[in-house]
Amino acid sequence: MINLKLGTIKEPLPDFILKRLEYAFDNANDYPQNYEKLIGKLAKHHKINKNKILLVNGTDGSIDLITRVLANKVYYYEPTYYEFWAAPKRNNVKYKSLKSLYCDKYVLKTKSFSRETVLFLCNPNNPFGEISLEQILDFVSKSKGYVAIDETYIEFSGESPLKVLDKYPNLLLMRSFSKTYAMAGLRIGYIIAAPELIKTLEERKVFFDVSSPSVETALVVLDHHDYFKERINQLLKQKRMFDNFLIEKGFNVIRNNINNIIIHFKSEIEASKFLKYLNKNNVLVNQGDGISTIGLDKSWIRFAYGTEEQMRKVARIIERYKSYS
Repeated sequence: MINLKLGTIKEPLPDFILKRLEYAFDNANDYPQNYEKLIGKLAKHHKINKNKILLVNGTDGSIDLITRVLANKVYYYEPTYYEFWAAPKRNNVKYKSLKSLYCDKYVLKTKSFSRETVLFLCNPNNPFGEISLEQILDFVSKSKGYVAIDETYIEFSGESPLKVLDKYPNLLLMRSFSKTYAMAGLRIGYIIAAPELIKTLEERKVFFDVSSPSVETALVVLDHHDYFKERINQLLKQKRMFDNFLIEKGFNVIRNNINNIIIHFKSEIEASKFLKYLNKNNVLVNQGDGISTIGLDKSWIRFAYGTEEQMRKVARIIERYKSYS
């Protein structure tokens, strides 16, 4: 069975990093004492002050915390990451989705937002799409509320407003170790924002919501940032080749710069037929929103780019699809 439903990085952490984690659980019997160590290392990595960083339980933890503390109403553009919808719903906060899909193109129409609102953006967007730095700053400048950007995939593509963060006290950036460092299972993320905002959020955050072994692992992988950046570049290169393969086979592929394969069919019937075929051949993918997105109907098929071995098998299966149909 090849399960490509979740958009995780399928290649495991390399042995040379795993060997360094021998002592990660040494202090697991105690409450975490290593937050400041990681915050200091992140501050050095991003060349910012430590008081602009708050550790959280993955990007989901960031979205939930920002929603609870800062939002009277949440806005987001569909299609996008499902937690932008789930967090306000879970916390009884009003929310509204805005359109960004025009003839298979991801297009945001800039508008201003009132006080006590949070606009969630995802850049690069999940499942597809990218926002220019110019448009991001246009959103932030025009908004009287807060703009929070999910930058889980920022090492894959796009330009972050991190360098100009000091100019925008209503801007929050959400980072994660899930995709860049292939650590989705350890649930570790962080928010970057003005010190006043960080302090406000910290006062309402669960005190020990990130485990000490997760922090120890994050400290290790940060030492190998260049290795992971090169691995991302290689993954994207391979994924683009797979996109080209699908296009040559006649599929309507929506290109993107993350580890998602996106195919839009003419109808739900055609998408369901392809899904049934893949499932019959032990390949699990998403139809429509699936697990982690919101805003796609059943005419869409989405799946993660897996390991090289997995994708060779998937390619051979898809090669036979035309004869099956």
